[in-house]
Amino acid sequence: MDQIFQNIVPVLGGFSIDLTTVLAGIVFLWMLVLGLDLIRMMIGGRIMSTRLGRAADYWEEQARSVRMGRDSWSRDSFEWEEQDRIYRKLLNRSADLRVRGWKD
Repeated sequence: MDQIFQNIVPVLGGFSIDLTTVLAGIVFLWMLVLGLDLIRMMIGGRIMSTRLGRAADYWEEQARSVRMGRDSWSRDSFEWEEQDRIYRKLLNRSADLRVRGWKD
């Protein structure tokens, strides 16, 4: 019986060391994933803000071109009103994207 315990103790001792190593590895990987997620959140906000700014610039440019087309019509005509409605819609879209970029 004593001989069995002498043979089992080194096996169990090695098993507990391996289990400790596995748990330490799991904790290390968990911390690494949390750190990478934090970095992604920090950089991702900046990237999204830049992307929204570029989209806002695009819609603002579209609004300018519609405004130039609007100004070619007389002020009280149907065409002027239609172009003005489109101009305001594009300008509001640009402003909304800018505000979303500031919030992120």
